[in-house]
Amino acid sequence: MTQQIRSESSLMNGRVHETTDPAINTSGGRRKRRWFFRLTALLLAVGFIPLLEGIMRLLDLGPSVSLTIPVSPTLQAENAQYTHQINGTADLPYFGQTDIAGPEVRPFTLPKPDNVYRIIVLGGSTVIGFPYAPELAFPRQLQIQLQQQDPDVTFEVLNAGVTSLNSFAVLDLVTQCQQADPDLIIVHTGHNEFYGPGGPASSAFQLSPKVIRLTYRLRRWRSIQMLSSLTAAPGQLNGDLMDILPAQLSIPLDGDVYRQARLNYESNLRHMVEHCEHLQIPLLLTTVECNLRDQSPLLAIWPRASNDGQEEWNSLMEQAQQQISDGQFESALTTLDQASRITPEHADISFRRGQCFDGLGLVSEAWEAFSHARDLDGCRFRIPSEFHDIPLQLARGRKYCQSLNLMEEIRRAGYDAAPGFNLFLEHVHYNFEGHHLVATLIARSVQTTIRSQPWDDSQTADVSAMKQLAGFLPEDDLAATSFAMQVLQTGPFSRSIDRSSHLAHLAERAEHIFQSLPGDRGSVFAELSMNQLASDLPRHLLHAHQQRGDNETVNQLNQALKLRTPWRTE
Repeated sequence: MTQQIRSESSLMNGRVHETTDPAINTSGGRRKRRWFFRLTALLLAVGFIPLLEGIMRLLDLGPSVSLTIPVSPTLQAENAQYTHQINGTADLPYFGQTDIAGPEVRPFTLPKPDNVYRIIVLGGSTVIGFPYAPELAFPRQLQIQLQQQDPDVTFEVLNAGVTSLNSFAVLDLVTQCQQADPDLIIVHTGHNEFYGPGGPASSAFQLSPKVIRLTYRLRRWRSIQMLSSLTAAPGQLNGDLMDILPAQLSIPLDGDVYRQARLNYESNLRHMVEHCEHLQIPLLLTTVECNLRDQSPLLAIWPRASNDGQEEWNSLMEQAQQQISDGQFESALTTLDQASRITPEHADISFRRGQCFDGLGLVSEAWEAFSHARDLDGCRFRIPSEFHDIPLQLARGRKYCQSLNLMEEIRRAGYDAAPGFNLFLEHVHYNFEGHHLVATLIARSVQTTIRSQPWDDSQTADVSAMKQLAGFLPEDDLAATSFAMQVLQTGPFSRSIDRSSHLAHLAERAEHIFQSLPGDRGSVFAELSMNQLASDLPRHLLHAHQQRGDNETVNQLNQALKLRTPWRTE
């Protein structure tokens, strides 16, 4: 045995001795071999994935997440005239396997019929319509308003809004729009620049802007989507996006994160403009507005390094709040001036000043104070005022790009006071009246600026007429109010200084709508789950009333469904 061991040892030593060429046996040589094998494996993988992608596309295998796809057999069976549709899974490159709201699945025809004017609207949750269904959101109301103006043209407005998208994902969708042969692309985005995927304060896609754009393009590959679905963790992002996506809630004004978000927004919008100019597709960039008057700051930052004086400051702020409640606005302003001597730049002070100016009828001063409070708010779910001019500047001097200053148009429409509960349900999401106003203002801009056609105010559908034309149900308002109340229970919204009064307003609104529902429609609504309220509410209501034998309500719901989804024939 000893001899055998010695012999094996000698053979091993001999091999070592026989392979003492420095090009092979040095540590540098071993590193070279390792990297050679790694590089070879990488090249094989890189070559394999494009090959696999080509095969999958050739054979039409695997999931397609393109914005435009061939119409599904179900939709085509209902109406054979349609050839393509907006893809409901077009959001997967941005959120992985998470199922979120948007875009609206809607069929259309390619080649585009001669008499069709097709518009694609892109943006976040305000575009897809949250907390309303997409068929009630401003893109659908835009279609109705344009149709009222020009009945001889068939207007199609495709809603490609997706919850929580920021300008990175919107840019990626813009580059896919030509597949649908649009006459116009409308971009209404800006609120999610900090916390949406790719945002500098997001937990998703913390990469450089160029890498994020490239990543989104690659994640549209069928092979990548297939691998992503196979490797997705159970319950991936299975929670509230407001709690999951933000990696950093508190963002000081003009800090590094703030500046990066502004650069991203400007750069991505510029890419959109250049892309549409290159393809000669008209593009309309709009500003986005938010609740200034009735949304108190979500995360007011104490701007001082120490807490010295904070106890006195808190006492003064409580005193000012009570004075405002009592209608003593001049006294409250004096108290707020005392608080500002302790810390001059605080979101809560600016917001309370806005309430005082509003109570005194000083409209411009109130608007400025509310806007400044929004800018000082460390939680950036509302677009800062500095971002407002970016789309306006980028559109100047462009042949195929126009802009719409919604703030200016809202004021011209007679809304002098800073927007609040008259247009919004919470921080950024419109109520039905808000959707109606935005749709009307955009429709007028499209008709006059983009299409160079006259606008007839007498043909404009007011809110009441719009509800009838869109198939609106009072249950839609009740569901939307319920979701708005749910938002106030999540994340930083539960810590805003006026949360209790905000909740009280929504509760009163919900109670009023509920009591106004005729017959047993209130009790039927109360039996539905939140999931049913969020997904195809009219059909859930229809099924419930059919079971009760309420033929009158069934007929009303059927009529609403025909208006909301006219492409469905059942």
